[in-house]
Amino acid sequence: MQAHKLLIIGLGRIGTTLLQRLSRDFEITCIDIDPRAGQKAREDGRPDVKIIAADATSRLVLEESGAREADTIIVTLTEERVNLEVCRVLHEHFSGKRVIAVGITPKGIKTLESYDAEVENIFNASVVGILNQVEQKSRAVHGIGLGKNEIREVEIHPHSKLADKPLTSIASLKWRVGLIYREGRIIVPGGETILKPRDRIIILGEPGTLNSVSDILTFRFQNFPLEYGSRILACVDGNETDPCFDEIRYILQVFNLTGITLAGKGSESLLSRVREKCAIEDVTCMDTPLAGLPSAISRQERYGFIVIPQSALQNLFPFYASPAKKKRFLSNLSRKALSPVLITRGTFPYKRAASACIDRVDVTHVMENVLEMTSLLNNQITALVVRPSPYIDSEEQMDRFEVTKKNIRDLSNIYKLSVSIDVLEGNPVKAIKDHLHSFNLLLTDTSWKVQGRLASLTSPDSIWDIITGAPITTLLIPEAEESF
Repeated sequence: MQAHKLLIIGLGRIGTTLLQRLSRDFEITCIDIDPRAGQKAREDGRPDVKIIAADATSRLVLEESGAREADTIIVTLTEERVNLEVCRVLHEHFSGKRVIAVGITPKGIKTLESYDAEVENIFNASVVGILNQVEQKSRAVHGIGLGKNEIREVEIHPHSKLADKPLTSIASLKWRVGLIYREGRIIVPGGETILKPRDRIIILGEPGTLNSVSDILTFRFQNFPLEYGSRILACVDGNETDPCFDEIRYILQVFNLTGITLAGKGSESLLSRVREKCAIEDVTCMDTPLAGLPSAISRQERYGFIVIPQSALQNLFPFYASPAKKKRFLSNLSRKALSPVLITRGTFPYKRAASACIDRVDVTHVMENVLEMTSLLNNQITALVVRPSPYIDSEEQMDRFEVTKKNIRDLSNIYKLSVSIDVLEGNPVKAIKDHLHSFNLLLTDTSWKVQGRLASLTSPDSIWDIITGAPITTLLIPEAEESF
């Protein structure tokens, strides 16, 4: 699993206190021009941190310190002219990086914002405020109480262990729910109050306990794909080659799935071969033609993946078939089974995964699943975004582009995993397809448009064109509302 990489510039009061409070799950490098500051940081209990005594206004120093590989850069210098110069160099030479900086004067804050930095005003800022931005998963309430993170605001994840449960079933002596914010209303909780997904709640208790409670409340409780099911539904037509079953065997092993259900006319003839090639005894059959599979699936059987070899999909829908038929088949299959669909193309193991983050894709939902997968795959994750054209795209599209990048960085912070963001230029379909050859797995969702052949000519469907033209195995995540 890749650690989230932080670069902290400045080990004054804010920097050293921040360093003491940051989780050891982060991979941290610090730069300070005074070598004594680094020595003190080590003596204060952070021997795991890499310390560099150098001038951070130098592009070369930033380069050698890992600024290009860092996921988040935090500038805590309190001498404004130096602070501004560091952020200017970062903006000019390391564009696209998430930078959190301490602002001092109104003019300086405005300048920092022009450098695309997220600014914490020094007069209002605290270490807790910066921690909130870095860690994201919950927000500590400061300025009241003991100031020891004993009060927090968190949002209930739809797949949290504690979602949809009454408070009486989860009561603890070490923490309590103080208030619930739900759909614009304030709820004072009682014993029978049920915590609902997306509730924002105030929790109070021992700071150490609240760390664990925040994790339970704000994270999924099962690793992908077990939240969907524990078996593979493999769509076959009898023309599968050994590499196809090798990929299914790989999927079974890395995702800890327990069995296979074969679907397709004549699938019984493949039973012994599948048991041998996939090294698993629990193989059953659903003797149903693939074309009718969506209507034959029972929701009583839950599948972690629906696996469709590219060859089976091509045989089911020849090149002259209407795109609308293919789209409807895949979306109905995913919706009926409430499962991810994996179109296999033999590009395993999945060491490098790319997520297509373009218009209409639910980036947050897809990236949540991507980040959960990496704990099992120990792979590299790259989000592919395409910069809108300033000549033909609207200001709203430009804003969405910036929000998408920020959401990806925020999720990277929550899961404490490193996510690269590749910003591509030009036509989204061509740019992403050309970029996929260095990856093993493409991830996106089923947000394409189901439209007729004529409509598809006048209004191209970018995500569908990427999926059908991808040279690598492609995973389609069910849309968010389908999985709740």
